[in-house]
Amino acid sequence: MNRMRFKAVLLDFYGTVVEEADRYVAEICSKISCSSEQSAASVEIAEHWFKIVPEMCYRAYKAQFRLQNDIAVESLQAVLQRYQCNLDCTALLEPIREYWENPKIFPESKSVLARCNLPICLVSNTDDEYLYRAMRKHHLSFAHVVTSESCKSYKPRVDIFIRALSVLGASNKEVLVVGDSYANDVVGARAASIPVLWINRKNRVLGKTDEGPDYVSSDLCGVLEYIA
Repeated sequence: MNRMRFKAVLLDFYGTVVEEADRYVAEICSKISCSSEQSAASVEIAEHWFKIVPEMCYRAYKAQFRLQNDIAVESLQAVLQRYQCNLDCTALLEPIREYWENPKIFPESKSVLARCNLPICLVSNTDDEYLYRAMRKHHLSFAHVVTSESCKSYKPRVDIFIRALSVLGASNKEVLVVGDSYANDVVGARAASIPVLWINRKNRVLGKTDEGPDYVSSDLCGVLEYIA
């Protein structure tokens, strides 16, 4: 595929620049599995939870918008009810909230960001409170930041990408979306007709009906290749 000359980067944060809270999600699901009145493996519980969250995020739009933190609480309460588990939802989520503020950064992230010679607009499905604390934790700053909270909309809806284009003063063909989530970043960028680089750290294989990204990289270093 021919490379394009881009003027800016629309960059995802969790899962792309810093690690997701996968470890803590797995621990929660394991606790539910052990305490549930039903016989359910932690993997099944996680799959159920991961199905609920995107549905809630999609419904949380404009006047019906809800913060990520509130969706985490409501979705976990639904999981606890589904698997007949009486564990305390607030206590279960506390490690995840702490992690959102203090995420582990990927080894290559700071080097790549330092070498990126294009303006970067962060586009994140994250509450402002957690995102800005995480940025301060790692001494990161970006030319622009657009969040789900500021747009009252979650990826893969196009609103967050359109807002980013507006603040950059760029067209959809002049920027490159960079993110790890196929469902949020790739699908959302495609819907907004924006070129997208998929950071496929987990070597996920797409289904036959999945529309592929423009570019693929195993880590964030791919950004430097495709903006060169």
